[in-house]
Amino acid sequence: MTSTSSKYSAEVRIDPYKGGSKFKSTFYRRSALNASHRNSPSDDMTTIFNTPGTYPPNTFLPQISAIVTSSDYSSLAEETAKHLVEAVTTSSNPSSALWELWTAFFESVISSSSPEAHFALLDSIRAQPPTLPNNLSKTTRDVKEALRSHTEADGKLHWSELPRFGWEWYDTYATLHEWRDWTSIQDADSQSGTLNLRSSITCSQRWLRFVNFSTRLLKRSKEQPAHETIWVFYTCKDVLEHEKPSPRQPDKHRMSAEQLWALDVRVAAIWVRDGARALWNTDYGELRKDWEAALDEPTDLWPREDGLNRERWQLWEERLLALSTDEASLDEETRGLVKEAYEVVGELLSNFWF
Repeated sequence: MTSTSSKYSAEVRIDPYKGGSKFKSTFYRRSALNASHRNSPSDDMTTIFNTPGTYPPNTFLPQISAIVTSSDYSSLAEETAKHLVEAVTTSSNPSSALWELWTAFFESVISSSSPEAHFALLDSIRAQPPTLPNNLSKTTRDVKEALRSHTEADGKLHWSELPRFGWEWYDTYATLHEWRDWTSIQDADSQSGTLNLRSSITCSQRWLRFVNFSTRLLKRSKEQPAHETIWVFYTCKDVLEHEKPSPRQPDKHRMSAEQLWALDVRVAAIWVRDGARALWNTDYGELRKDWEAALDEPTDLWPREDGLNRERWQLWEERLLALSTDEASLDEETRGLVKEAYEVVGELLSNFWF
């Protein structure tokens, strides 16, 4: 997801708790109302929750949608990848084109029930040779400067590194996480400014699809560096190390505290089921190098400041076991996911030494 050396990588800081990096991504806290009043989309934020029709159509979305909805996606992936790469390479603003490409990709991810076609497309894009942007004669200095954030020393876009993918992954993650508990989205009417509801949007479903894609992407990646596996730690820390949901004021457009808790437990179970082994195998020194403060921050059920150790894994195992039988708070499907996660952690603790 995020390393220049990862098989599914891009240059990005995906840790919202630490500062300082060659490349930065900002956690945009946007309201749908504010987004609907923008004159043009920013190259740094996803358009997932923008009011339909507010901006020009994404030129990459039809091609991506065509392949991911086809039963023959595997045979279409290579040709589609070539077209996408060519479009970025010949663009007069390649950085913006990359933003549009990955924005379309992630919009497609959260609209699909299965990510298999998306993985096939990613593999085909990564297989493309490096390309040199060739339509920059009339571009501005700012455009060229932005492009340098995504090219290598030879000035080329190295598609094996999925340039800018990580930036858009994190922005999509941040946005979907922020809106995951909304049961409807408010838009401002472009003419009157009055609020309308887009009740057809299911934010939790989009969030779950994105998480499912992300955890499976991590699981299938040949390289699993610390800045990818740290997300497994964060979800365990934020969910498993608390016994009950935080109280909140009722809101007819948002989930109750209990509903949000159940959703977060489900998401945590998915991250643990698919990513616990990767986190377990991550070099602890690498984790501490960039995330020492997060690792040592006490929580409700872990009031210590000694990072990630075997005892903390045992705490997660105990919490997963308890949640797997919590019929009062969790439905059968969620409890099943939690049980799978529990079994993964139990296997790690039984067979390996941390």
